[in-house]
Amino acid sequence: MPVHPKTHEAQTDDFPYALFMRDLEALSGRFDIAVHNLSEERFEECNSILVIPTFGRASYVRECLASLENTLVNTGTLVCIVDETDAAIPTDTFPGFRRCYGLDYPGNDVKCVRAPIDTVYAEATKDRDCVAFNENGWMKGALENPIIMPDSNFSVYIRESFLAENPLIEAACHSAMTKKSEGHTAARKVVEEFRPESISVIKLFKKEHVGMFDSLKIGFDLGCGYFQYLINVDSDTIHNRGWIDRLKETYREISDANPGKPIILSGFYLRYRLREEYENYRITESIGGINLFMEPGTYSRYVEKHLYSVGWDWGISEQGDEDLLLAATKPSIIQHIGEHGLWSRTGRCDEADDFVRDGSGGE
Repeated sequence: MPVHPKTHEAQTDDFPYALFMRDLEALSGRFDIAVHNLSEERFEECNSILVIPTFGRASYVRECLASLENTLVNTGTLVCIVDETDAAIPTDTFPGFRRCYGLDYPGNDVKCVRAPIDTVYAEATKDRDCVAFNENGWMKGALENPIIMPDSNFSVYIRESFLAENPLIEAACHSAMTKKSEGHTAARKVVEEFRPESISVIKLFKKEHVGMFDSLKIGFDLGCGYFQYLINVDSDTIHNRGWIDRLKETYREISDANPGKPIILSGFYLRYRLREEYENYRITESIGGINLFMEPGTYSRYVEKHLYSVGWDWGISEQGDEDLLLAATKPSIIQHIGEHGLWSRTGRCDEADDFVRDGSGGE
């Protein structure tokens, strides 16, 4: 049974379920909250929490949740969907810079600052050659050939003095900040209508948009004190039957072979450079954020500190900690179905070559 380590000893009259529901209620200032099929008995059956951030792209969300309903074969996982489709777009910016949504400018990089956005801003103000910076920490020396990202709230911050001298770039900023499409706005309804008979689900609908990294942090932090395993999966994925059980089994196999080592396991393998390869898994040099499986201590030490920008998963791979084992199941049990990533080419991308659909999808 999950136990809250921070409060269990002091609150001997309380039970973990009551403490968890209290923690959930504490989020009501930032979220509209819906709970489906969750009772104390079901909560006690769960040893893991699965966090799914959603933001628009209703067709992908629908296929992902249908796949999830068909592939979870036991009640040992609590599903936490964090949706920000209808969240208000923040209007805050930084003095001397204008925040523009839904576009980015590739190339012309001055440097990348791997830090929260206010730290990136502080660095940008010191460098007069920097005319802009984006949410991922890249400072720009020039702006050419913008990438328009429909239905995205990804932000680039452009120096006001530069905009005043470049009216075409200012016009591009205005044209990118258009009304969201119907395919985007329908995603919240898809989440609201997801009521599987055999799965316990909590749904957190953000009131203000922050980003996927924040959605993950909210879900992981909520579950960190109660569950043995923390899991996430992107909302544009499909899964093979029993995939979470397979992750748990593979994790235990790796842990038995590497006692005391912190491990982050993924059910998705994308041709990462290998360190070692075994029958059921691979030890890799990097990992993507599409799916992670880990224990709370590993999250607190290696992952939480990177959840401040869209490039959070890069930080995990780049930190170079020899103690941390990054691994992927063999073969992949999760597949990415998104047509393109944030900065990637149009067309299928980020596909696991070794994924074979087992016929358990929701179509």
